[in-house]
Amino acid sequence: MAGSKKGPIWDHFHEVEGTNTKHSRASCRACVKNTLKHPPAEWHETQLPADLSPEARKARLERAIEHVGTVNGVAPSMAAHILGYTGHPPCPHATDGAKTDSKDAAPPAKKPRNGSFFVISAKDSEYGPAEEAAIRKQACRAIVSSGAAFALFEDTEVKKLFDMVRVGTSDILPSGKAASGSLLNECARDVEEDLQRVFGGREIGIADDGWKGQKNNSVNGVSGNVDFKSYPLELIDATALAKDGPAQCKQFAEIIDAIEKKYNCRVVYFITDADGGALKGPHQFQLILGDYFKAWDYAQEIAERATAIIIWIRNHSKVRVLFDEAQKDLGRTVPLAYLMACITRWTTHFTALARLFLLKEPIMKTVAWKQKDIVSAQVGAAKSTEKLRLENDANHHCAIVNDQQFWSGLEQVLGDIEVVCYATNLAQKDSTRADQALLGLVGVYLRFSEHPEATVKAEMVKRIEKRWSTYDQSFFLLVLVLNPWEQLSCFSDGANLDHFKVVDLAVQMYRRLALRPNSNATPEAERMISRAMGDYLAGIGCFQSWNDHIRDGDSFTVDEERCPITFWKAYLKTDARELACMSMTLFSVVIIEKMEKTLKVHAQIRTEHRKDGVIKDRKVRQNHKDVPKLLAIPRYGNLLQDQDDEDPTERGRALIRSPEGWRVEMAKWISAAREAAAEDSEEDTIVAGPEEPEVVTPERLRRPRKWQPMTLERLFGKGVKLSLRTRVSRRAQEEEEIYMQVMAELDAEDDTPDDGAIEIDDDEVWGH
Repeated sequence: MAGSKKGPIWDHFHEVEGTNTKHSRASCRACVKNTLKHPPAEWHETQLPADLSPEARKARLERAIEHVGTVNGVAPSMAAHILGYTGHPPCPHATDGAKTDSKDAAPPAKKPRNGSFFVISAKDSEYGPAEEAAIRKQACRAIVSSGAAFALFEDTEVKKLFDMVRVGTSDILPSGKAASGSLLNECARDVEEDLQRVFGGREIGIADDGWKGQKNNSVNGVSGNVDFKSYPLELIDATALAKDGPAQCKQFAEIIDAIEKKYNCRVVYFITDADGGALKGPHQFQLILGDYFKAWDYAQEIAERATAIIIWIRNHSKVRVLFDEAQKDLGRTVPLAYLMACITRWTTHFTALARLFLLKEPIMKTVAWKQKDIVSAQVGAAKSTEKLRLENDANHHCAIVNDQQFWSGLEQVLGDIEVVCYATNLAQKDSTRADQALLGLVGVYLRFSEHPEATVKAEMVKRIEKRWSTYDQSFFLLVLVLNPWEQLSCFSDGANLDHFKVVDLAVQMYRRLALRPNSNATPEAERMISRAMGDYLAGIGCFQSWNDHIRDGDSFTVDEERCPITFWKAYLKTDARELACMSMTLFSVVIIEKMEKTLKVHAQIRTEHRKDGVIKDRKVRQNHKDVPKLLAIPRYGNLLQDQDDEDPTERGRALIRSPEGWRVEMAKWISAAREAAAEDSEEDTIVAGPEEPEVVTPERLRRPRKWQPMTLERLFGKGVKLSLRTRVSRRAQEEEEIYMQVMAELDAEDDTPDDGAIEIDDDEVWGH
C-alpha cells in the first residue's frame, strides 16, 4: 500500500481511484473487513472466502468498498472518519493503531479568536482625581521629610525627571505656593487628627523649651509625652512675651488649658529647662560636668592637653602614619583611629580620651624611638620661620607624650567624667523616669564622694547636694520606693525612711494630684492608698505573692522587662487599685522631653518610616552593658532599652577639631554652671522644698507629716552596700568607639598628602 509514501494513516485505508489521477479516494479497511465478515442479506452470499477464486474475491472486495463508501484521500479526512467529527461518530470498527495514527494526522484544534483590542501603557494613561490628590499630598510630605525648598517641583529638570516616569506628572506636582500653603495645611490637619487620637482621654506630660530662630527671634516649642513617646504640639513666637515669673506662669497655665481643651486630655506634669517647672534631668548632669571642670583646674588642663594630642596626630597625616606603624609592630593588624569628640554627644568626650589612653603604649614608644622622624615628617619641606614653628610644635607635643604625670592625670579624669557622661547620655531620651534619674544622680554622687582629691570631693559633693536640693525630693523618693525592684533597698541606714514616713509621702502626693481638675479624689480613696502603701511595704495582703517571689529569688516574665507600670497594672482590680492608678501616673512622668524643632508633619513621617522599616531601630548599645556597676546602682540597665528615638536636631554637630574649640565648649559649660550657681545662695544648708498645697476634703482626715528635705549623704551615703561603690574597669573597644572609628576613617579619606603640616580650620563643621 501507499502507507510508507503517503503516511502511516494509509495503512488503515484502501486506496480507490478518484475522478482524476491527482486525486484519490480512501475506504476504511476496518469497515470493509466487517462488511466482508458480515455481508448484507441481500447479497445472498453462500460460499466461504476460501472457496472463492481470486477474481471472485476481488469482485467481492470491490463490492464491499462500494457498500462502505469512501472519503477524500487526504490525512485530515481519513482521520476524521476514524476519530469522528461534528454530526458523525467515530468509526466503530477502527483499531487502536488506526486511532493513534489518526491523532497524529489530525489537524490542530482551532483556537478561539478574541476580538482585537488596544492596550494603553501606564506611562500613557491619565491620572484620576484621587491619584492627583494623593500625588500632590505625597509631594508635600516629601518636601518636608527631605528638608528641601517648597519650590522643589518648580525646577525644570525635576519636571523632566517625573515626566520620564509618566507623561503629565509634572502638571500635577505642586508649586511652591501650594506646597507651603493649602497642601501643608492639609497634611497638618492629618497630623492633628492622629494627635487627638493618641492623646484623647489620656494623662500626658508637656514640656516647654526655647531657642533662637534664624531671624534671632525667640521661639518656644511645646511637646507632649504619652507612653514615653514625645510629639511636637505647638511652636510659639515668644519674642514679645514677658519673661518675668508671674507672666511666664500665666503663659504656662494658658498652654496647659489650651492643650487639654484641644486634645481632650489631662496634663499631669509640666517641664521646662529653667524657671516655671521641674528641671530637666540631662541639663543637671551637663551642669555637673561643668562643675567638675570648674572645681578642678587640673582636670581641665589634662583634658585640653589630651585633646591637643588627638588633634595634632589627626592633623598631620605623615605623623599619623608613624604612630599607626607602631600599632602594627605591637601586633594590631588594623590600627585604631584617633577619635574626636562630638560636642553634643557626651559619651564621645569620654570615649575619645579613653581611646587615647588605650593607645598610650604605641604613642609613647613612637615618641621615644622616632622623635626625629616625627619632627621631620611634620616639618616636611618647610623653610625658615615656618620650619622653626613646626619643629617647636612637634617637640611640644612629644614632650606632653613623654610626661608620665599627664597619663596619670588622664586616667583620673577618665574615671571622673565617665559616670557623668554616661548619666547625661542615658537621660537624653523620652522615657527617663524619675526613679531612673535619681539613681543616675546618686551614682554620680557616690563617685565624687570618694574622690581622692579632698578639695574636688568637697566642692563636687557640695554642688551635687545643691542641685539635689532643687529637686522635688518627695516626688523622686516616692517614685523610687514605688519601683517594686527597689523599694527601700537603695537607701542607707541613715535615711531612717520607715514605713510610716513613706505612707505619709504617698498621702501627700495623692493630695497634690487631687488639685487637678476633675480628679475625683475622695477621703475613702485616700484611706485605700494609705492601707495599700502599708501592705506594699510590708509585703502582705495582695502583695504577699510578690514578697514571696522576691524572697525566694524566683524569676517571672515581668522581671525581664522590669517595668514598674506593667507591675502596677496587675493590681488595678485589687484592693490596691487606687495606689496602682497613682503609681502609674507617677511613673508616666519623665524628666526629659525631646523637643522636636521641626514641623509636626516631619515627626509623623519619621514615625511612619520607623514602622515601615525604612528607618531601622537602633540596637541597644553594648558599650553600656556595665553601666549598672559603673553608676553604682543595681538595676540601672533598663535605661538603655529604648534609645532608638534620637532627636534628629542633635545630629550633624561639630566635632572638636582644635584645643581652642574644646576650650570654647568648656567655657560654655562652666558659664552655665556659674549661672546656675548664681541663682542659689552660697550657703551649705539645704533649701527647703516647695510648700505642699492644702487640700480641702469633705471629711476631716489626718494631716500627714510634712516632708523634710534630706541630703544625698544621709539618704545614700551611710551604710550603703559595698557592691554599690564598685566601679568596673573600662573596656578596650566599645560599640561607640567602633562608630567613631568609622567616622574617623571616612574623615581620613579626605587627607591630602603634603610636605608639611595639614592645618584644619577651627570653624570647620563635620556632620554625620
